[in-house]
Amino acid sequence: MLSLFVEQGAAMDTTISNFHIPPAIMFAFDIVSTSTFILLYVKLIIPLYVRLTKREPNPPSELQRIGIGIAIAMVSMIVAGVVEQKRLKYANNNGQETSALSIFW
Repeated sequence: MLSLFVEQGAAMDTTISNFHIPPAIMFAFDIVSTSTFILLYVKLIIPLYVRLTKREPNPPSELQRIGIGIAIAMVSMIVAGVVEQKRLKYANNNGQETSALSIFW
């Protein structure tokens, strides 16, 4: 699955101003975004969940965590599909192998 990130990154516009971003850096973005989400989960999502459910400060059960993870995975797959459709549309309109869509999309 990680090689797909590199392939998609190679097919997108990898320049910002005069700076070139290598497509292989997508591995690092994956690690950084996962680490950031773990911190957000502990510091934001769990306290918000406890506040909304008005329970004792108990974190979600294992089954609830699995459900939350599946819901987030579904949303991320939908977003990835929409971005891929936009990338393909831009690539087909320009007649080029790479699209004008930025790698940061």
